[in-house]
Amino acid sequence: MPRQDDRRRVYMYFQFRNGWNCQFLEEDLKTSLPRKLHFTSADKVVELVERGGGITDQESRLMRRTNTLTTVTAGL
Repeated sequence: MPRQDDRRRVYMYFQFRNGWNCQFLEEDLKTSLPRKLHFTSADKVVELVERGGGITDQESRLMRRTNTLTTVTAGL
């Protein structure tokens, strides 16, 4: 895993439509990053967010159940 200093903030947009579709955006929330992911299990989405350091409190855990924008810090 990259050092904390080597990480940058990206946003992950996810929605359920025939499975979980995940897209990544730069901080400006307009520039899409090239990678898009598709998962059949919500647990995999949660694992991805947790590994990126995006779920840090109970409120975030509750929000993950909705189709919303969440902050994910990822080493890219």
